[in-house]
Amino acid sequence: KERVKAELQRQIHYQEYLGEVRNRLFAIGAEQKKIRLENSPDIHTCEQRIIRQDRALWERNALQEDFLRLRLGLGNLPLEMDLHFPEQRFGAEEDVLRKELLRVQDEPKMVSGVPVTCSLTATPIVGVVGEQCEAVAFGQSLLLQLAALHGYDEVKMVLLTSEPDYPVWESFRFLPHMWNEQRDFRFLATNEDERKA
Repeated sequence: KERVKAELQRQIHYQEYLGEVRNRLFAIGAEQKKIRLENSPDIHTCEQRIIRQDRALWERNALQEDFLRLRLGLGNLPLEMDLHFPEQRFGAEEDVLRKELLRVQDEPKMVSGVPVTCSLTATPIVGVVGEQCEAVAFGQSLLLQLAALHGYDEVKMVLLTSEPDYPVWESFRFLPHMWNEQRDFRFLATNEDERKA
């Protein structure tokens, strides 16, 4: 009878321990999500930084790890953490608690709703494919991020478009990132003659 009672206590304590482990993993995931959201602001935040000339405007530089890292959207990413579980042992009797531990071990360790990013230093050529309206909006969001997060002394933008499409991109011509250092030449072309210049 004492043995059964002790085993029941062991199982209760272990279940509580596994609950604490799950809670810690959840808390670590929530903290990672918060950091990722702060480090990869959404397009509205980038826009507001430019409009208000916020102190966070142009906060990234070439010495930082997130230089030229752009937010593509939101998604699910693995929890950034090394988890170590005891090795599976074979025994004569099956341990219910061991099964519970294996269930925790096999649960996906993902953080949802976090920014998915692309580093232009690691992937310098990026293509955007899709319906024109969505592709243009996505391309504009990438340029807006570049302009809001990186100073014009660190990043230059070159915009090549057609004359019919120019109105969609026209507002970007005012960005200081589109000019050479002397501000006498804009990196913008809408036809073959301007591209050759």
